[in-house]
Amino acid sequence: MSDSAKDKIGLTAEQQLLLARMRLTNKSENTGMVISGSLGPHPLSFAQERMWLINRLEPDTSLYNISSAWRLPHTVDVEALQVALRSVVERHDALRVRIVESEFGIEQFITDTVPEIEVVDYSGMPLTDAQTQATEFIRLRSADPFDLTRPPFLRVWLLRLPQDTSMLLVVIHHIASDGWSMSIFSRELSHAYQCRIAGQVPAWPTVPMRYVDYAHWQKSAESSVLLERQLAFWRKQLHGLEPIELPTDFDRPSHAAHRGDVERFAIEAEQVHALTSLARRQNATLFMVMLAALHTLLFRLGAAPDHAIGAPVSNRRRTEHESMIGFFANTLVLRADLASNPPFNEVISRTRNSLLEALDHQDTPFEKLVLDLNPEREHGRNPLFQVAFAFQNVPGTELDLHGGAAERMRNQNGTTKFDLLFNVTPRDDTLAGFLEYDAELFLPETARQLTRSLCVLLAAITRNPDQRVGDFDLLGESDRTRLAHWNDTRSTYPRASRLHELFEGQVQRAPDAIALIHGDQRINYGDLDRRSNGLLSRLFDAGVGPGDRVGLLLSRSVELVVATLAVLKAGAAYVPLDPDDPPQRIHRLMAD
Repeated sequence: MSDSAKDKIGLTAEQQLLLARMRLTNKSENTGMVISGSLGPHPLSFAQERMWLINRLEPDTSLYNISSAWRLPHTVDVEALQVALRSVVERHDALRVRIVESEFGIEQFITDTVPEIEVVDYSGMPLTDAQTQATEFIRLRSADPFDLTRPPFLRVWLLRLPQDTSMLLVVIHHIASDGWSMSIFSRELSHAYQCRIAGQVPAWPTVPMRYVDYAHWQKSAESSVLLERQLAFWRKQLHGLEPIELPTDFDRPSHAAHRGDVERFAIEAEQVHALTSLARRQNATLFMVMLAALHTLLFRLGAAPDHAIGAPVSNRRRTEHESMIGFFANTLVLRADLASNPPFNEVISRTRNSLLEALDHQDTPFEKLVLDLNPEREHGRNPLFQVAFAFQNVPGTELDLHGGAAERMRNQNGTTKFDLLFNVTPRDDTLAGFLEYDAELFLPETARQLTRSLCVLLAAITRNPDQRVGDFDLLGESDRTRLAHWNDTRSTYPRASRLHELFEGQVQRAPDAIALIHGDQRINYGDLDRRSNGLLSRLFDAGVGPGDRVGLLLSRSVELVVATLAVLKAGAAYVPLDPDDPPQRIHRLMAD
C-alpha cells in the first residue's frame, strides 16, 4: 500500500498489522454452523474486532466501558451474590472469553473464568462521608481502562455503607456487552440472587445459541452475500456525505481527549402527548419525529441541509438473539434531506422513509461500512457522523436483590465518543433526556442552550408542523429576555470631556488596572499613560499641535494605542494608515 493510501485511511504500521491479522481470521474455514459445544478457537465478530483494535491502539481509554451503579436499601449477602454472578456468567459465553492474537489471526476462546466480587467497606464512617467516598470510588472505577489481553471483561464491586445500605457497581467492556445486554444481566442477576436466598436453583430457560455462534455466522458465506448486497445500498446512500460543521466554543484539538460532560433535560407529559399525536397523524413513530426535530435543530444551528446523524440500534433481528448477552448493537448513519427548506411535516415523511430503508439494511456492521467507504480521517472527529441520537426504548436495567428495587444511580465516566450525543429515554409519560457533549469543544452554557433550543423547537413544531424548518425560532422567553438585556447598550456618555481626558481620569482612579491586552502583553493604565506621554514629548518637539493631522502607519498593536493617545493629547487628529495597503493608496491618503 502506498504512503498516500495509508494517510487517507489513517492507519499506522501497527494498525495495518492488526487489520491483516483480522483479515486472516476472516478468511479461516467456516461453515456457519452452530458450534456451541466448542471452547475454541472462534473468530471475533466484526464489532469485537473494532473494539480490539481500538483497545490495542488506545490502551488507556475507558471510552467503551459500560458501567451501571445502583443504591440498595438493604444489606447484601456477598456469598449469595457471588453464586448468582457465577450462574449468569456461565450462561453467557461473551462474559468469559479470552482473546488471543497469534500468527493465525485474532481469535477468542471460551473459558470458565468468573470474576470475584470486590467488597469495599465504608460502613464505619459517617453516612455523608461514606456516600461521598463511595460515589467518588464509583466514578474512578468506572473510568479504569480494560486490557483486552487479560480477561475477564467484567468487574463487580459491592460497597457497604452505614445503616445497612449498599451500592453495587458493575463495569463491562463493550466488547462483551451492549445496552440490551445490560438489561438481561441485571434481570438475571436479580433472579439468581433471589433463588439463592430462597435456597432454590434458578430455572433458566435454555439460551438458544452462544455469541460465538453469531460471530461464526458473520464470517460465513451466507453472511458475506448479505453483507455485499447491503454495502451496495450504503455506498449509494452515503455518497458525497460531508461532515457536520457546527460553531464550537473551542478549536478542535489535534488529538482527541474524548473528555465528555453531561447536560440533563426533560420533556414533560403534555409535550410528549402532543409529539405522539403528531407522529400518529404522520404515520410515524415518536423516534422518527424526534429524529426529524434533531435534524432541524442542527440545520438551524448551521449544519448543511444535507448532513448525517448516527443512531444506535439493538440489531437483534432474530428471536434467539433477544435473550443473549453480547455485543450485537450496531450504528446506523441517517442522512438528512432538508433541501428547499421544506415544512416540518415533509421532513417527518422524508425521515421516516430514510429510516425504514436504513433499518432494512441494518445488518451491515458499522465497522465494515467505515472500511468500505474509507472516508477521509481527521484526528478528533468520528468518521461518517459527529452527532448521535439514542432513543432508549430497550428493556430497563432494574435490579431487585430481594429487599426492594434498587435505585439506579446517574453515573458518567467523563468520556464521550462524539461531538454531541442526544439521549432520550421514555419514563412513564415523560421523556428523560441528557446531552453528552465533548468538553474540548463546548462550554457547559452552550450545552444548556442546545437542550433549551431543542425543547423550544419541539413545542413549536407541535403548534405548527406545517411551518418551514428554516423559519422556526429556537429562543424561549428567558433567552429573549437575556438577549434584550445584552443588546441594551445605551449608556450616558460625558460628551463635554475629550477621550484622552476620560482616559487620564481612569489613570487617576485605577493606575494598576489592566487597560490593554494584546497577545501575551498586558498593560495597565499607569504604564499606558507613561508610554503615551513619552511619545507626546517627541510630538511637541516635532512641532505637532492643535489642528494638525498625524499619520499612524501601524498595524493593530500596543504601539498603535500608545500613538493614538499621544496624538489626541497633543490636540491633533490621527490619520490611520494600514501598512498592508498598496503603497500607492498610502501615498494618496498622505497627500490628501
